[in-house]
Amino acid sequence: MIAVATRDELRRKGDQTGLSRLRDGVNGMAQKMGVNLRAIRMTPQGFVAL
Repeated sequence: MIAVATRDELRRKGDQTGLSRLRDGVNGMAQKMGVNLRAIRMTPQGFVAL
């Protein structure tokens, strides 16, 4: 939730550098938990492997 609110604020400001850092941080945290966010997609039915 916090990442989504932060993303929305960065988009509103047009802060592309901040968006990139946020994306890298979220991906890095997920990888530490063993989840590769680049290999899945969220659909209305849930997560789907790419």
